[in-house]
Amino acid sequence: MTGVRWSAATLSRDWSKPLEGSICAVMWPTLTPARRERWFDELYVWTEGFQASTMQRARIQLAALHKALMLLEREQVKKVGVTLSFGTVERCLDLVTDTFDAHRLTKHRLCVLLRGSLERIRSPYRVRSFIDWLRTQEIPIG
Repeated sequence: MTGVRWSAATLSRDWSKPLEGSICAVMWPTLTPARRERWFDELYVWTEGFQASTMQRARIQLAALHKALMLLEREQVKKVGVTLSFGTVERCLDLVTDTFDAHRLTKHRLCVLLRGSLERIRSPYRVRSFIDWLRTQEIPIG
């Protein structure tokens, strides 16, 4: 499977010391368990060569969310899934919902895969409200 790779230098807080490493992304089909039909294409993003901080990971996930919605707008995929961590939702809830609102006509074709440790959630009410908001927007969540 081929993917894309970007320099992680833009994530550095100190411009005089850019990060060494890459942000990588690939898409692969996710099939339904019973009939093996294509459910959605998952946009999977990871880092290579460095350990991302919590906020860097959140910015990477926000960029992936935006990219996934752009893929839908350009009709490059029918349905796409993106992973958001509980930490990203807790720290960037307004940015996440603003991103969805900017793509009102295609957001219903996105699947959100939430992940993280329930024991480490700092603001369960923010995560719960996000899940409820996704449901009111008719955005599938897992």
